[in-house]
Amino acid sequence: MCLDSYLRLFDSAGNELAFSDDDPAAGEPFTFDSYIELDLE
Repeated sequence: MCLDSYLRLFDSAGNELAFSDDDPAAGEPFTFDSYIELDLE
């Protein structure tokens, strides 16, 4: 059994900034895990 995650990132106003469904991190093979990279300035 695997976890098929889905990530959503929202700002304080409720606007969706990013989403991920089955997106691997850089250099990783395909997976059902989700990945979001966030750059805070």
